[in-house]
Amino acid sequence: MEQKWWELFVALLLLLDVKGSLVKLHNGGYEDVVIGIHPKIAENAKIINSIKDMLKEASSYLFLASQRRFYFRTVKIVIPLTWASKPEYKRASRESYANADIIVAEPFVKYGDEPYTSQYGGCGKKGRYIHFTSNFLTNDSLVNIYGSRGRILVHEWAHLRWGVFEEYSYDAPFYSTGINKIEATRCSASITGQYRFATTGGRTRKCRIERHTELYEPGCLFIPYKKQTSPASIMFMQSLSSLESKAEKIASMKWLQGVVTIDKTVGKDTLFLIAWSSSTSTPEISLTDPKEKKYLNKDFRIENSNIRTARLKISGTAKTGNWPYSIKNTDSADQVISLTVTTRAASATVPPVTVKTYISNSNNSFPNPMIIYADVSQGFLPVIGAKVMATVESTSGKPVELALYDEGAGKFIFKCLFYNY
Repeated sequence: MEQKWWELFVALLLLLDVKGSLVKLHNGGYEDVVIGIHPKIAENAKIINSIKDMLKEASSYLFLASQRRFYFRTVKIVIPLTWASKPEYKRASRESYANADIIVAEPFVKYGDEPYTSQYGGCGKKGRYIHFTSNFLTNDSLVNIYGSRGRILVHEWAHLRWGVFEEYSYDAPFYSTGINKIEATRCSASITGQYRFATTGGRTRKCRIERHTELYEPGCLFIPYKKQTSPASIMFMQSLSSLESKAEKIASMKWLQGVVTIDKTVGKDTLFLIAWSSSTSTPEISLTDPKEKKYLNKDFRIENSNIRTARLKISGTAKTGNWPYSIKNTDSADQVISLTVTTRAASATVPPVTVKTYISNSNNSFPNPMIIYADVSQGFLPVIGAKVMATVESTSGKPVELALYDEGAGKFIFKCLFYNY
């Protein structure tokens, strides 16, 4: 298995027009995995080294767990501009913190330093991102709590890419297999261990069975033995020692049009980046700011070589309001054209309010709806009282406006169901 591990890129803070994961699976190797480091994370070389070590271990572990089917081939680490520049850093094109598959950021209040995967959909639906904290990556004492970092990454990768859920349960940790025969919820059931209840002074005792439930008392814990002869699933206590596996395409001469809105919480170091897939013919670009100042091709820095990009950096703080744009494919063939807008917070002490949108699938037909999600947050805090509307253009071309509702799933996710009759 050929492995080219990582490249380091420099990118800005906030992606306003999110294009999603860049990951591809090619001959068993996951390519273009993006790890984004948040600009608020203090520069620390140990973070980079820890990520590299974690990836090496994770790739070998995934290769073994998947019976030699999958591994990590290429990974790109996005370095924030708040860190000092180095000769080995390359310029990012499409990679950014906002479309990263794995983020390194401050703790989310619900989890602290515990790694987790943001998952909106049900079983079998891909997650949005894996969240590691810098403390998790640099504090080796946490390995004793959560397990090795490489195995943790594979565990979370199963959440992210395959939409699987845990094979242990906090809601129903035990089940009965007969009179006075109780098992912990786990996979596989042949994993051995002991059932202990914590008492005062750091001591433990054997768990007791409650008569009315015929299960172990609340607070009882299943403690697996460190050495196991039975294989364990990726999704159950991945720290155990043995394991078995279980943009848009634009037609010739057509236009890409839209509006980017910049609010008062952002605007510093604003960059408009346009990329096209195959043509050497530069698209025709028009961008207008809220004061009706127009930016054309001559105002962009064009790189029409292998990377095929056009860049426009707005000096000072970008004006608040709507920035309409239009991009025309001037080539005779169809090609993919993307617009990425990045910006930094207007204040170093106030994180910007962001809205990230996702859909469960690109096509739908009754009775199977397309689910529209919106993630509304300010940093890792919810935005209270937000009214979220989505405009959907159906196959008939007629736009439909829908109200999204807060599903109360413990985070700050709004969603609605869209049926195309």
